[in-house]
Amino acid sequence: MKMDQIRHPDMITRETIDLETSQLLTYEDAPEKVCLLLPKSILKNSFDIGIIAYSVRGMKYKPQKNIQAVCIDSLQKERQYFLTLLYDHIVTQKWEDTSILTFLKYIRTILNWTDSNNYTDLFKTPGSFRLAYIAFTNHLNDQIYHRKIQPITASPRQRAMKDMVTIHFG
Repeated sequence: MKMDQIRHPDMITRETIDLETSQLLTYEDAPEKVCLLLPKSILKNSFDIGIIAYSVRGMKYKPQKNIQAVCIDSLQKERQYFLTLLYDHIVTQKWEDTSILTFLKYIRTILNWTDSNNYTDLFKTPGSFRLAYIAFTNHLNDQIYHRKIQPITASPRQRAMKDMVTIHFG
């Protein structure tokens, strides 16, 4: 079942906090609450990256701002840890705001796919991440084969997933 088809009774809009990139390392509360503020010329609303800590997300329903509903019970500690490492990575890379947004969009796209395809545990072990990576790569190759995307589109997505494993597992 795809995430956007889930109608879970425990879907709620969670509390969030808008932070600028420079504030990511000083925020010590809950990484799953973070929405990243980027200049209005790049993004009108904040970018909800904290949502990826939840494996069940209501992708079609946006009750307020840019915040999507989640199933609170689907919060994963491994994903919270990944977010903490991701925030550190973003700050230390000193990327331009557009590069940050592009990378975060790739991550959300990847996790939307993994969660929709029964790879919700990819952050638990290197082996589980490897299985998800192989399946995602096969998916990209299939998309290329059926001319749904071009290799130039697939390549940065695959590279982003490689970056994710390095960020999380070292």
